[in-house]
Amino acid sequence: MAKMIPHTAYETGSEGEDRIFESLQTSLPDTYTVFHSVRWIGSDRKRSQGEADFIVFHPQKGVLIIEVKAGIISVDNDRTWYQTNRNTGIKKEIFDPEKQADESKFKFIALLGNINCLVCHAVWFPSVSFPKNNLPPNYHSDMILDGESVLNPEKAIENVFNYWSKQLNRTTQLNKSQEESVIQKIAPTLNLLPSLKLDFDNREQRFVKLTNEQIRILDFLKLQPKAAISGSAGTGKTFIALEKARQLHQEGAKVVFLCFNRLLADFLKDNFSHYGFYISTFDSLARKYVGEQRDFKISQAKFLDYLVDKENDFEFTDVIIDEGQDFENDWLEYLDYRISNENCFYVFYDQQQCLYSDDLSNWLKNAPCRLTLTVNCRNTEAIAKTAYGSLGKTPNQPNLSGIDGEQPEIISVLEPKNLAKHIDTLVNKYIIETKTDPSNIAIITMASYIDSLLEQMSAFSKLNYADSKQKGKVCKTTARKFKGLEADLVIITDIDWNALTEVTYRKLFYTSCSRAKHNLYLVSQELDTIDTDFILKQIQSEDSKRKGKRRFLKLFNLKENEVIRH
Repeated sequence: MAKMIPHTAYETGSEGEDRIFESLQTSLPDTYTVFHSVRWIGSDRKRSQGEADFIVFHPQKGVLIIEVKAGIISVDNDRTWYQTNRNTGIKKEIFDPEKQADESKFKFIALLGNINCLVCHAVWFPSVSFPKNNLPPNYHSDMILDGESVLNPEKAIENVFNYWSKQLNRTTQLNKSQEESVIQKIAPTLNLLPSLKLDFDNREQRFVKLTNEQIRILDFLKLQPKAAISGSAGTGKTFIALEKARQLHQEGAKVVFLCFNRLLADFLKDNFSHYGFYISTFDSLARKYVGEQRDFKISQAKFLDYLVDKENDFEFTDVIIDEGQDFENDWLEYLDYRISNENCFYVFYDQQQCLYSDDLSNWLKNAPCRLTLTVNCRNTEAIAKTAYGSLGKTPNQPNLSGIDGEQPEIISVLEPKNLAKHIDTLVNKYIIETKTDPSNIAIITMASYIDSLLEQMSAFSKLNYADSKQKGKVCKTTARKFKGLEADLVIITDIDWNALTEVTYRKLFYTSCSRAKHNLYLVSQELDTIDTDFILKQIQSEDSKRKGKRRFLKLFNLKENEVIRH
C-alpha cells in the first residue's frame, strides 16, 4: 500500500481525483510515495504559481507529475480543450492539461536541484477511455492514463516512467538518504508532511469516515426486527449498536442496551447516557428486577423465571445487546421471548472473542437474520495485522482499514522499576505530542492483576492511574476487564508467548491487541527465549514451512525494541 501525503484526499470537489487517490493508495506497493494536490509558487512571472494534482515518487523510477481531468474531454481543430460535466452537461473551456503538467514538472526539476532523479509528467482522464492515436502533437499515448488505468495504476504508471526514461535517456537509482531528501524537498516546502498530532488527527478523520460507512447497515436493519450481527474486533459493532439504540429511542421506543463487561457498561453510561436509553450489564438488569441475591447465579435464575411470566412487568420494548458471544443461550432466548415480533431485538457479537465458552449459543447460530460487518474501522492496518495474526488463517477476517500507522513494538523490560520509567517516558511523550487525554491510554495485563508485572511496576510509576476510563487518568486493568473498550495507545504487559499455543490465550491476545486504535506496545520476555517454531506450527496450518524468529515477527507484524536491562 502506497504512502499517501496527506493520509486522506483533499476536498477538491473532483470525483475523479477521489477515485484516483483511492486507486493509488490501495493498488500501489509501499515503495511508492504519493502526494495529493500539491500547490507551488514559481520564481518568475511566466510560471508564478500552479498545482500538481498528484506527484508519484519511486526511488528507482523517479518523480511523476500528474494532471487530472475528469468528465467528458474534447479538443477541437484549433487545439482548444473542453471539459463537460457528466451530471450537469455544462461544457467549459480548460487549459491544455499536458501544458499544466509540464509547467509543474519544471518547478520540481528546479526544486530537486542536483539530485539525479528523473522528473516527468503525465495526464490522467479517469472518466473515459482515451484514444491512443490521432493525438495532439504534444501528447504521446504512453504519457496518457485513463479510466482503465484506475483499475491497474501500477502498470500504467510504470509505462509512463519507462517511456520518459527511454525518451530522456535517464534512469533513477536513489539511495535511502536521497529518497528521504526528495520527500523532504517536496513536502516541507509545501507544508505537507504531517506532525504526529496532524498524523493522529488525519487518522481520526478516516476512522470516522469508515464508521459512517458501516452505519449503512442500519438501513437494512429497519426491515429486520430481529438479527444477529457479527464482526471481528474493530468493525464498529458497539458504535452501530449505540446508534441503532439512539434511533429507536428517538422514535419513542423504550430501549435497553445490554453488554457483558461492567467496565464497558460504566464507560457507555458516562459517555452516552444523554442518548436517553437504558444501559446495563445483564447482571445489573437482573438485580433491577429481582433485587440483590447471594450470588449472580441465583439472581440470573430468578430473573429468567421473572421474564418467562408475561404477567410480570418488563418495561422495555426493544433490546440491543453488545458482546453477545458472552451471553448464555437462556439469557438471549428469554429476553427475545419478552420482545414482540414487531419490535427490535439485535445481538452484536464476535465469535473470536468467546472467552467464557467454547462455542456460540444456539440463539446466535439460529438467528432469523444474520449479518456480518466486513471492514475494520477502529485499528490502523499495522495494529489489525498484529491482532489478527494470532488467529491464523480464518475466513472471517475483515478488510483492513487502509489507514497507515506505526508498527506495534515489543518492549523487553522485565525489571519493574526500569519498566515503570520506560512506560512513564513513553506515555508522557505521547500525551504531549498528540495532545490526547490520559484516559485515552490503557495499560492492561494478560495475567491476573495481583500476579502481574503491571501491579509491581505501578509502585515505581509517576503516572496518575485509575482502574477504569476516567478523565485525566491512565486506565490500568486486566485484559478481560478491558474487553469491549478501546484506547488510542494500549500497552499490554505480562505476555507469555508460549501460551499462544492455547486457543483461549490466543483469543485473549487477539481481543487485547484489538483494543488499540493508533499505537500498540507489547511487554514480554525476549523472543530468543521462546520456541517460535512450535508456536508458529500451532497457529498456522500443519504443512506451513514458516519458521524462525523473523517469521514470527512477520506473522504478528511486530518490531523489537532493544532489551533495556538498566
